[in-house]
Amino acid sequence: MIFHKASEERKWKQWKEQEERILRESGVSEGVIQRLRELDWQDFNTERRYWEHFSPNQEVLYTKELEEQSPVALTIQQLLDSVENEQLLQILLESDKKTLQIL
Repeated sequence: MIFHKASEERKWKQWKEQEERILRESGVSEGVIQRLRELDWQDFNTERRYWEHFSPNQEVLYTKELEEQSPVALTIQQLLDSVENEQLLQILLESDKKTLQIL
């Protein structure tokens, strides 16, 4: 995913203008509105920094790591054997065969 700062900033400004208009109509003081703007701007910049340093390849590598670590259950018995949570296992054991096949 590529972060387009200008586009995202434009969306942010439109959102803030709408929000501030609603706040003013509701009688919120200008000081509170200004403080909210500053906090939201800090959040926007934090997210911007994250996305500017995020590599699209990281997501692919992460997905491949998950695929390698989590084997796929091919049979119902393999599925039941792989469940570690006792409550979930009990629910699955009480389920009908069709539900287990779907899982």
